[in-house]
Formats: sequence, structure tokens, C-alpha cells
Amino acid sequence: MELQEGEDVPFGPPPEEYNYRCSRCECEVWVNEAIIDFELGFAAFEGRKPKMPLIGCPDCNRKTMKYTGIESPPEGR
Repeated sequence: MELQEGEDVPFGPPPEEYNYRCSRCECEVWVNEAIIDFELGFAAFEGRKPKMPLIGCPDCNRKTMKYTGIESPPEGR
């Protein structure tokens, strides 16, 4: 996508997304950086060491989804 003169990206670059996989049912999802930022900030607020959080799986409904170490590319998915 090429911008023409006078055009601007309306909301800045696309948000980063992080790949999470369920250790129980192998479901994979891309999680928006806003959710991760909130979890990390809340951990720091509670005095815990901030680390990539476990999140709930939409398929098996348990808190079993772990960060796989894969981030979305800078241009978005």
C-alpha cells in the first residue's frame, strides 16, 4: 500500500499481536498488544514480577494459553 501525497495513516501503525497456543487443546490465537500491556501493568501494580501472562483458551475454557515467542511483523499480520 503506497501513500499518496497529503495522505496519512489514520491511526498509526497496526498494533502488535502475540501468538498464544493452548497447551491442552493446541488452539492458537493472535492476542492484541493492548491485552498484554494491561496484564503486564496490572502485575507490576500488584507488586508481582511482570512476565508474559497465561490467558484463557476460547476452546477448552481454561487458563492454559501460553506465549509462543512469535510476534506479528511490524507491518501487521
